[in-house]
Amino acid sequence: MDAQDALPEEAAHISLTLRPSVPMHYLQALPWIAALGLVDALNAQGEADAGILWPHDVQSARFGRLRLRSHGGCDERGMYVSLRVDASQDLRLGPLRDQVLARVGLWERAVASGRSAAGPLAAVLSDYFDACVLMGHQVQACYPNGKPFDQGELAGVDAWGRATLRRADGSLFEVAPEQATLEAVL
Repeated sequence: MDAQDALPEEAAHISLTLRPSVPMHYLQALPWIAALGLVDALNAQGEADAGILWPHDVQSARFGRLRLRSHGGCDERGMYVSLRVDASQDLRLGPLRDQVLARVGLWERAVASGRSAAGPLAAVLSDYFDACVLMGHQVQACYPNGKPFDQGELAGVDAWGRATLRRADGSLFEVAPEQATLEAVL
């Protein structure tokens, strides 16, 4: 994997450009993999309650919500995904960067060995389920503008990152991250 740091460690965010050796259509999974790396880093820093908010933001009691943004592209070196994590000034960014890179490296090797043949997240789904704080809880699906349009229990996430919600009547519906966000029902 090829990675480039874009900002110094003392900045209030980290920014990485990643070029893992995976099939092009698997690059969309990088934010999910990075979120797992962020949870690993926060847990190592004593934040045992750190977890993922579907699809790939991370929260902890001490640092609040860490927003993970991504965009992809192609240049003379090939395909890449740039990730940016907005973080508290108190957060030690070096370990965050290192854990994200470690998780991406593990995922890259899993993809190369065929353990993600069902989809880009197949090799990490059990870790993702364990880290997803809304799994099994009532959530509302909200349009990108924030307006709720449906609700149910977060019942699962598939190998492509789509969330499955179970409505009160037992019916299921699936939502992709480009369609909606999920918020806890209070």
